Amino acid sequence: MAERQLDDLDPRARIVVMHPHYVQQRALLLRFLEAPGAVYMRVQGTQVSVHEARRQLEMEMLAQIGQRDLSHMHLLVLDECDRLVNGAVRDLLGQLMRQSEARIVLVGRELRAELLTDAALLRSAVFVPQHPAAMLWDYGQSGAQQNVLEVRALGAGQVILNGRVIRDWDGALPRSLFFFLVDRGMATRTEIFDTFWPQLTTREATNVFHVTKRKVNEILGLDFTVYSSGYYRISSELQLAYDALIFTQLCQLGEIEEAAEAEPALSKALSMYHGHFLSGLDMPWAVERRSELRASYGESLLALAAIKESHGEPEAALSLYVRAIAASPGNAEIVLQVMRLYDHLGMPTDALAAYERYQRSERRSGDAGGLSTLAATIRTRVGERVNN
Repeated sequence: MAERQLDDLDPRARIVVMHPHYVQQRALLLRFLEAPGAVYMRVQGTQVSVHEARRQLEMEMLAQIGQRDLSHMHLLVLDECDRLVNGAVRDLLGQLMRQSEARIVLVGRELRAELLTDAALLRSAVFVPQHPAAMLWDYGQSGAQQNVLEVRALGAGQVILNGRVIRDWDGALPRSLFFFLVDRGMATRTEIFDTFWPQLTTREATNVFHVTKRKVNEILGLDFTVYSSGYYRISSELQLAYDALIFTQLCQLGEIEEAAEAEPALSKALSMYHGHFLSGLDMPWAVERRSELRASYGESLLALAAIKESHGEPEAALSLYVRAIAASPGNAEIVLQVMRLYDHLGMPTDALAAYERYQRSERRSGDAGGLSTLAATIRTRVGERVNN
């Protein structure tokens, strides 16, 4: 999909922004670097000024194409552009676009606010790849008519509003309440109070809740929730994309569909699982949700592994089973599958190593109907080979 979008790029698009949430950014970069007259520059340092960036660019141009004149550069890949000081991306792009006809490819870990707020630059920019269902938005278009709120809870937790990362939550409570309301989708006042302030009276909890909710709205710069029919819901004015919800829907699709449809759904679900749910939050509701999603992750790994094996792809299946062990340490059934595939692929020592790790695990869950027997069989076979 990403490669097709690159092939179909409008030639008038002067700025190509590699989507910071696309995990295979580097693979796509090769498409640009192979172009004639391409210059690659990785910004060196921190809080780099426009003047320093221009100096670095001239040095790279001289080394790569033997020229300092911008008119000789047909394409510039500007890597780690988020190392520039605030405002420098806008100023640097403005200079380059006035002095050169080159297409500029921006690569970084996050989007810079000046790119999103400068209408002229945004009109010249295209985001690659674009795939809203996978939370890869074209911020130049999707945010124009409705606020786009991206919530990534699979991992440490990140919130992005119209391409802007929300960093300052003014304490742990507003952030925790925000994620709770997003994860629930809709919640009664009683559910919220029992989760966050069970020791307070209803009046006290009401006061704290409204103060905290108001703080969340101030942080986001908009009304985050609405109240109707006894429930707090996410405002319909927001276009919400929530990774945990998308992940769950894909896992469920993988459970009910036939293999041909289940395989892409499970693959997509696993690609979205960047870590355990809100890994730094230890409130009971988050711990419980983390356990649920982790279980879904493990089940999806096993389901996709079984599909891969049925398609005659033992290496791919083995890789998934190994990941499943990390998700469910001490599960003898998974260890058995790993040992069996290692043995099938002619890697008996790896099979035995997996068994030894299981034996050392403090979370062993039984023999799985022959795990120790398989280990003994493999040892005997290895010993016979050595003797022969």
